[in-house]
Amino acid sequence: MSEYGRTDQHRRESPADAYPKYTLILLTLCYAFSIVDKQLLVIVQESVKRDFQLSDTQLGLLTGFAFSALYAAASIPLARIADRSGRRNVIAVTTVVWSLLTTAAGVVTNVTQLFLVRMGVAVGEAGCSPAATALIADHFPEEQRTTALSFYWMVGAGIGVLVAFIGGGLINEMYGWRYAFLLLGAPGVVLALAVGLTLREPARARKSSGETDYRFVDCMRFLAVEPTLRLLLIAGTLSYFAASGALNWSVSLLSRSFAVPTSSSGLFLALSYGIGGTVASLAIGRLADRLGARDRRWQIWLLAIDMLVMGLLMAGAYLATTPATALILLAPVLALASVFVGIVFSLVSTLTPVNMRATISSIFISTFNLGGLGLGGAIVGMLSDHLAPAWGNDSLRIALLMAMPAVSLMAALIYFLTSFTVSGEIPKVANADSPTTSEASAHA
Repeated sequence: MSEYGRTDQHRRESPADAYPKYTLILLTLCYAFSIVDKQLLVIVQESVKRDFQLSDTQLGLLTGFAFSALYAAASIPLARIADRSGRRNVIAVTTVVWSLLTTAAGVVTNVTQLFLVRMGVAVGEAGCSPAATALIADHFPEEQRTTALSFYWMVGAGIGVLVAFIGGGLINEMYGWRYAFLLLGAPGVVLALAVGLTLREPARARKSSGETDYRFVDCMRFLAVEPTLRLLLIAGTLSYFAASGALNWSVSLLSRSFAVPTSSSGLFLALSYGIGGTVASLAIGRLADRLGARDRRWQIWLLAIDMLVMGLLMAGAYLATTPATALILLAPVLALASVFVGIVFSLVSTLTPVNMRATISSIFISTFNLGGLGLGGAIVGMLSDHLAPAWGNDSLRIALLMAMPAVSLMAALIYFLTSFTVSGEIPKVANADSPTTSEASAHA
């Protein structure tokens, strides 16, 4: 048995201690402020659009592509560093980078500078989640990973959205969008210091004499021969397209089609996505752990149900003719929007050898951001601009109606197809941490 196999066994037999929970909470707070810095532009985007006289296409590129393109480019190299050299330092350094660049967004003088700063924020944030996901998987056994990763992704997102949408919305209305970036970028520096000074690198993240040092091409080959991972990558990207579209355009939708002020829409998103999404993701993540212990396919079926319900609710919300109807239908959409993340990354961690986890996770996160966030934002923005002459302020609503429900239903279908491949792969996964088995899989 490998050193990592012994470590897993030892951890399962040892009494639970506070350190893994502390690690999870601290990493969740880091992710929360990455969400603050990422989503802050969403709540102030109408103000930015007015100041810089932007079209919806430009706004979609600014809120989506500017972030996702560099995130995708930087995520994989940073994850390779995390896999080879350790997760902690990568998280600490990149947290400082994105926090300082967020504050810099408050002093830009034109849209080009803001575009470049947002790309820099993306480079910083690209180092956090792949390394943090791998670090959490190092500290929690398989039967607890979905719950732990759901906590990371959704409690972090919930806190981040609450701060960004409520705090950012109020600061924007009282002092302007620039002060929102200046004030909310700074806390990440404190968190980075806490990561660097208080977290320790686990033994399983350090290379042992018997451990395979995987090349990036080995990770890609492993991903290519695993049908469940391939299908999860496609379905997860479609899920991210739908989730980010529902979230990133909601403020503009409510403002243009229903005349809802920024502070009110920010509060609505904070409650529905921040609190509602956190509760939904933790509850469904816990359910996925319990049902998945009996039949792994339940995790996939829950993903399919989540996206099916989202697609139907989005169609109703974008067809709504009154603010009350739109808000009632959008609330559960936003609550369910990120449920898929914890379950998908739990499966990715389970299906991936230890020293590939950060790299494979980064491939997923990069693809989600580039294909889901970047492409999704640009497509909706271009559709809205194209429809504007005929539909006026409702062009965005029609663009969302044309794109989002169909993408959600397509994701549900692919998750359902994934359920036919996952159960046959779990016996291989039981030995995935073994270098011999992992190397054989990687070179299959």
